[in-house]
Amino acid sequence: MPKVVDPQARRDALSRALWKVVQRDGIGAVSVRSVAAEANCSPSALRHYFPNSEDMLAEALSLARAQQRRRIDSMVVSATPHQHVKQLWREALPLTEESRLEAQVWLAVQVAIKTTRVAEVLDSIDAELDHLCEWTATVLAPASAPAVTGAEIRAFTDGLTMNAVLRPRTFSFDQVAVLFDSYLARLQ
Repeated sequence: MPKVVDPQARRDALSRALWKVVQRDGIGAVSVRSVAAEANCSPSALRHYFPNSEDMLAEALSLARAQQRRRIDSMVVSATPHQHVKQLWREALPLTEESRLEAQVWLAVQVAIKTTRVAEVLDSIDAELDHLCEWTATVLAPASAPAVTGAEIRAFTDGLTMNAVLRPRTFSFDQVAVLFDSYLARLQ
């Protein structure tokens, strides 16, 4: 009897293999061959799901965003808007090994890859992050201009994310949470 394969589950597994290559060797090491080796499959099997590297990178980014969205969607809404803001950011910032890996892939692709398909996924992620920042500004600093304060929040959180990825010994999960909580307290 032929083996039944869930195509989306296989695409997700291949995307996670790409994440591991980025984590271990950097974005420059990502290739069909390296990801196939990490996934323990042949390059031709990988190409069945991803005809080119651009599709593979776009899917890996989309998976990271989808996982983050699932975590956010499964949250129980807090009693106050301020607590809800903190909850949302706890899922958006790299505060676990998994979310740090997602951020590492996002950051690496953001810096290195600018193809049309990948740019579309990055633009979508950026729009969602910008919306979260403006919403945070509206909730925590209603007297300010949400777009300006949102841009400030985005600059801070992007810098925090970058440091958490590039300097994890200095910017531990706990340190990132403390810094972000302190920043939010100053906005109020």
